[in-house]
Amino acid sequence: MNLEKEHLMPVVDAIARATGKRPHTATIYRWRTRGVRGARLETVVIGGRRVTSVDAVRRFVRETTASADVASGHTVSVSVRENEQKRACDYLESQGI
Repeated sequence: MNLEKEHLMPVVDAIARATGKRPHTATIYRWRTRGVRGARLETVVIGGRRVTSVDAVRRFVRETTASADVASGHTVSVSVRENEQKRACDYLESQGI
């Protein structure tokens, strides 16, 4: 986050401006700590308050969307996954592992 160029505001307000929605406090906490699909919402603390920018929210949305798009193209059926797991187990067993 570029602190000199981005307009900082309370996290809830930045999300509301960028998306038109006000997510639950727990959702915001999860977005900034654990993240979603490898992306975390950038925030900073100023004067004891957590703030971010509309640009940071937009980057977060772009990253999570890109990750979701990639993930949706690589789905594997249950039967294929089970066959791969069986082959892996058989190989490990043949190696004495």
